[in-house]
Amino acid sequence: GFLLVLLSGICGWAEDGLSTISGTVRFSGAVPPPTIVNVLKDPEHCGVQVAIQPVKVHGPAGALESAIVSLEGTFPMKNFPANSDHPVVNAQCAFTPRVIGAQTGQDVEVRNQDPILHNTHIKLGKRTFLNVAQVPNGRPIIKMLKQPGHYSIKCDKHTFMEGHLVVLSHPFFSITDSSGNFHLAQVPPGTYQLQVWHET
Repeated sequence: GFLLVLLSGICGWAEDGLSTISGTVRFSGAVPPPTIVNVLKDPEHCGVQVAIQPVKVHGPAGALESAIVSLEGTFPMKNFPANSDHPVVNAQCAFTPRVIGAQTGQDVEVRNQDPILHNTHIKLGKRTFLNVAQVPNGRPIIKMLKQPGHYSIKCDKHTFMEGHLVVLSHPFFSITDSSGNFHLAQVPPGTYQLQVWHET
């Protein structure tokens, strides 16, 4: 299959000169079947098997959930406020949310809500960003994101657990909802390329 990006309301100009870009991402073609994985550790909690389906398509129009839409280009401002954090939660032997969009300067907060041990291992390329074992209801681990890029999230104990963290140096990105919709707000004037990332 392949992705279709449909833009609507691309020039919603405000009095301050900033604009809003919104649209929909759709998946065209046959949706791949889920991958069935046998659970080797902690099956009493995780289940004997898990079905992994990263391609979440909804409705007859093929709305694609959890795609990250962002702008690429030169922005007139260089510094952007970054004052929120992003939880990476081990819950029911899965990372919640599975896909995260974040900005440099924000924090990632790793938590374990399961009654079993997890080992969350986050990498930027081949380099480890965070590698921590967490007991049930252990203290959250917080670390600042200083470098943009695609971070992979794994559990070294339960290898079927997978997540993705896409970090950008600006706030002009959005993750599509279950209707495939995205919304980029307060975009400054300029010429940009629209990029779409999906884990597949």
